[in-house]
Amino acid sequence: MNINEKVFIFLILFLVTSCATVNKSSLAFPQFEVSSWKKISLEEFNKPLKLAQDENKEWAQTPEFFPQNLINLTELKNYFISHSANSIEFNKRSTLLIIRDGFLDDSVRGDIHRIVLEKHEKKWKVVEAEKAIRCWRNEQSSYSSAPCQ
Repeated sequence: MNINEKVFIFLILFLVTSCATVNKSSLAFPQFEVSSWKKISLEEFNKPLKLAQDENKEWAQTPEFFPQNLINLTELKNYFISHSANSIEFNKRSTLLIIRDGFLDDSVRGDIHRIVLEKHEKKWKVVEAEKAIRCWRNEQSSYSSAPCQ
């Protein structure tokens, strides 16, 4: 067996064993379903964002830092933040997904926010914002714009 064959067999074995050890519960991205969204006023996010930009706050220049500064993440059991950008080098459009869970509320268990930002003239602005909630009584991981019962 030559060296190329040995390397090939090693790579195959490595890939097979690494794939076999992955289970769904260890994945970082939570599983969820959103049946309906409720639009959120863009001013709810753009007003404090503009104020922070006018004051040259560092977090207002980077979409990844927006959730910690625009949405309350305290007193939660869990939260998850996902950021996707249209480009690594010249990002002009970002989408944030913020999932909050474990509210101290009788009916609402958590919520999910989807916020889309666009960069114009070196400043970010929220162009889309929507939210859905998850109820304690709902056994599934489904979010909706409907109020909890």
